[in-house]
Amino acid sequence: MVELLVAGMISLIVIFITGTGLVSAMNMSQVSQSRVERQMELNRALDFISNEIRMSRSINESATLMANGSTVPLSDVAISAGINLTNLGNYGTIALYLERPIEKVPAVCPVGGPNAGIIPPNFDTVVYDIRSSPSGWLKPLMLTRYGRAPQADGTINPCSNPLSSEPMIDALSTTMSQSPTCSGLLSGNGGFYSCVKGKQVTLFLQSNVTNAEVKEIGSIAKSRLQSFQPQPVAATSCSSEAILKSTSSTSPTTIEFVNQTAKTLKVYWLDASGVRQYRFDISPNQTVSQQTFASNPWVVTDTSTNCLDVFVAPSTASVATIQGV
Repeated sequence: MVELLVAGMISLIVIFITGTGLVSAMNMSQVSQSRVERQMELNRALDFISNEIRMSRSINESATLMANGSTVPLSDVAISAGINLTNLGNYGTIALYLERPIEKVPAVCPVGGPNAGIIPPNFDTVVYDIRSSPSGWLKPLMLTRYGRAPQADGTINPCSNPLSSEPMIDALSTTMSQSPTCSGLLSGNGGFYSCVKGKQVTLFLQSNVTNAEVKEIGSIAKSRLQSFQPQPVAATSCSSEAILKSTSSTSPTTIEFVNQTAKTLKVYWLDASGVRQYRFDISPNQTVSQQTFASNPWVVTDTSTNCLDVFVAPSTASVATIQGV
């Protein structure tokens, strides 16, 4: 009996040790798998952002403003492009601003869909910002995106509405273990920074999954498109308004109206029948960017609707300056 008891105890000890080893091995395997999955998530996010940079025509620059990191922050650039910052939700530090051209743009948004009857834009504005992680996401910080969501084939529907607060990366560190080195414009906070120098962007990312698990990775991407450089467009005589009208066009473009007068002016688009369609008022010394199509005519009037200038949009981005009224 004593021998049997001793043998039983030894067997229990062996089973306990073996079981403990198996549990420990399984836990280590799960931790290792979680780390690999996290690394893959970070790489996918960086790949997505890098691809957007490569497809962007402008980086940290709108048609009228370029960020310099001091007197011109990225928030001002976004506002100059027509973005209402309240649409970004509870945004934090803006780290990157992009403008992505849209290839297929209809003359107007189709009936039955979002923004029906509206002239769609020919580029999408994208804003990345770092903010505190909300409930349900890994703390402490996260990177979110504002902009239209790419479709399955990678294209963008210009008639869709931009998505705000779209999570890209959570569990960002509150600080970088090593300060990013940047010879251009450094923007960001916590565990995500972008360094923009001309058309090249270096991304710095540090993720803090647990107290014992810190990942720091980076990526370099370069825009393959030309920056947005609008060219001046000459006004035509107001007498030409009587014969001008918008024709069918598949060439989207942008025209900026610059009011260099001391008076508030009105801007109209001439439709396919040559009838004025009111679009907006433009205050003294104000600049307004308007999406349109090549050959579309635009009329600028005083507050009494008397014609002052007529502009016909060229095929490339342009600037229409009103002065001397």
